[in-house]
Amino acid sequence: MKKIAFVALAGLMTFEASATTVMTEVGASFSREKVDLGTPTMEPFNRSSEVTPHLMAGVYRPAGNGLFGVALDWDRSNGRNLLGLRALDYHYPLGDSFEVHGFLGGARLSDTRPAYGYYYGAGVSYKLPYQGWSIGLDFRKADKLARDKEPSDPAGRQDVYFDIQSATLSIQKRF
Repeated sequence: MKKIAFVALAGLMTFEASATTVMTEVGASFSREKVDLGTPTMEPFNRSSEVTPHLMAGVYRPAGNGLFGVALDWDRSNGRNLLGLRALDYHYPLGDSFEVHGFLGGARLSDTRPAYGYYYGAGVSYKLPYQGWSIGLDFRKADKLARDKEPSDPAGRQDVYFDIQSATLSIQKRF
């Protein structure tokens, strides 16, 4: 994930300040976490679903008809922090009011030992009549977040895997 972050930040350094758009969002995320302890006798199971706060900040540059950039998401999952790096984030307008976007990157879940994995998603936003404001709906997945087992974990495979699916409703502001 460090290499992905470095490449994304290196790409940002080539942006001209006047062409750069900063986007922030605040909202609520409904998420469900699936845990696979890697034991032959125990099937993967879902932890409880929950609604948690969501924050995002990103930097974008015009690319074709849309915007291309990087962003950092912060969410909570079962009392732990989930950080998602949108290393490749593209926004494409559909007319004057709507926009679709998709992203790929990496995620980190703070558990007893950190878990790392893939992070991807897509969404749509509706531009409000106020300058730079919009409402967004995203569907995201932190996939195959892996961490080493603790001595107290059941015997089996070396790693514990987490999959976190979420839907986020947010208000967005562009500067």
